[in-house]
Amino acid sequence: MPNIIKVDQKIKLPGAAAPKPKGDQKTKSVVGYLKSIGADSSLANRKKLAAKHGIKNYTGTATQNNQLLKKLRG
Repeated sequence: MPNIIKVDQKIKLPGAAAPKPKGDQKTKSVVGYLKSIGADSSLANRKKLAAKHGIKNYTGTATQNNQLLKKLRG
């Protein structure tokens, strides 16, 4: 009898492992995260990243940094 897959059954496909998140996932610092992935952590670059991710008038406040860090990690 052939194997039967049930509706909503999760199956593993060979070679279909979930991608490993890049960078330091434990840091609470956007600068630390950017450094861990080898990216420019300057204020100018963080302003560009913030604008790209919909954070307006980025000045580097704690709230803005937390928002940016969440968006960068996905």
